[in-house]
Amino acid sequence: MKFCVKRIPITTAHPVMQAGFAARTHLSEGVHDDCFMRVVWLADPEPLVLVSFDLLYAAAGFAHGVRNAISAAVGIDGSRVRIAYTHTHGFIRGLGEEDAASPLGLYYSQGVVRDYNCDDPIDPAPDLAFFRDICRKAADLAIACRDEAIPGNLIHRRTTSYFGVNRRVTRSDGNTIMAPNPDDSLIDPTLDILTLEDTAGMPRAILWSYACHPTICGGTNYLITADYPGAVGRELEKAYPGIVPVFLQGCCADINPRAAADGEDFKSSTPAEMEAAAAPLAAEILSTLRKPGRILSPSLHLEIDCIQLYAEQNGRDWWQSIIDDPATPYYRLHAARVGLRRFDAGLLKREFPFPMSCIRLDSKLFMLLMPNEVVSFYGKRIRALFPGLSIITMGYTESSCCYVPTRDILKNGGYEAGAFLDAGLTGPFVPEIEDIIVGHAAAMLTRAQKAE
Repeated sequence: MKFCVKRIPITTAHPVMQAGFAARTHLSEGVHDDCFMRVVWLADPEPLVLVSFDLLYAAAGFAHGVRNAISAAVGIDGSRVRIAYTHTHGFIRGLGEEDAASPLGLYYSQGVVRDYNCDDPIDPAPDLAFFRDICRKAADLAIACRDEAIPGNLIHRRTTSYFGVNRRVTRSDGNTIMAPNPDDSLIDPTLDILTLEDTAGMPRAILWSYACHPTICGGTNYLITADYPGAVGRELEKAYPGIVPVFLQGCCADINPRAAADGEDFKSSTPAEMEAAAAPLAAEILSTLRKPGRILSPSLHLEIDCIQLYAEQNGRDWWQSIIDDPATPYYRLHAARVGLRRFDAGLLKREFPFPMSCIRLDSKLFMLLMPNEVVSFYGKRIRALFPGLSIITMGYTESSCCYVPTRDILKNGGYEAGAFLDAGLTGPFVPEIEDIIVGHAAAMLTRAQKAE
């Protein structure tokens, strides 16, 4: 197998409206650490490209644009380019040309403070300038990776980490709140590490995957940062000078950093506190890297299924009741107002596209990529179906606009159950989406195992 991994900073020179925390009230005030775009080029012999961004996530048009730019630049089928986001809450979300053409206007932007009491469309110019620059840089990085790919080995190691903590607590009154839950059976502790080494045994890149929100620097932080994935990457670079660290976010939608837990709440830490909190996770990775790993016998194969998830069909009165309820949080109130206008315009849909990808790296190691904010249960349940395989499960790939809950989460309610309001759906997801996702994942993995 040939490979090449390169990166480039994508940090903006101007202040931005950092995404991920509704409580932020002004633009960023500086930069703590750079955010990056990373291109991972694997060829065996047909190339497969994985592009990772230090962004909260992006809309579908952003991913389409990046994929098309790389496809045109290096002459490969666009389906061979897969997009992932680290989900840092310290930078922005991405927007593409087609996303800015929404018939109801744009309701967020990196360039202005988000006003949840104002529904006026926002000028997308800063977002589109960023997007076009990203497409140019992605094409250039892909060309460089193609031209500089070298033969080498891919080595897999797996360990466990309790860096994350579940953030859902159902109280005695039946209400589910966002709070640290000490039950460690509710997290996914799997920590996967992939090392790309040249033929001399020199590490050139370290890819690592874990399921946990990058939210140690909370809503009171106004310095651009990749949060703990960036801090861990810098520690890996200290130990292995010259390597490119790549974080692949897992299914972390209901998992927060344990270091951010503060009694029955989560705290906002300073960047210095974030660096200290990330150090133990970096130490766990470095300790695992000192142990023997499994050298893969590469047999790259890609499966892609764009399935449909389904939503309940609620009427206009339901949307109005959300707006009229004084207990509705201000950011949900804004989403409900937008949803009602979509309802009146006939733009709400019961079907939700859910493009899933399965990458076979060799006969025992697979990557399963899912879009949107997928809760940790999915990663654990899918892996449990294939005890003889190592499966790296990822969320936040391609695009994102809402959470993907389970049957139990939909039943118990809480933040993750109600976050469909931004998705343009007619109501909450139906409970059966759990079976649809897991069933399709199992079918894709089975096909990938058997593929020539």
